[in-house]
Amino acid sequence: MALPFGAINAIISSTYAIIVAGILGTFIAYLSEKSGMNVIFLSRGGGFGYIGHR
Repeated sequence: MALPFGAINAIISSTYAIIVAGILGTFIAYLSEKSGMNVIFLSRGGGFGYIGHR
């Protein structure tokens, strides 16, 4: 019943978003590793606090 109402478009857009987020995340992780950044600096620079480190 859901197929005529856009389920295919939702699946396609979700797949596209996952692929783009994966590529962007890999690129950011590569550049941060290359420049010596770690998760603490990345989370603080992004405006988020890193709770696990004291």
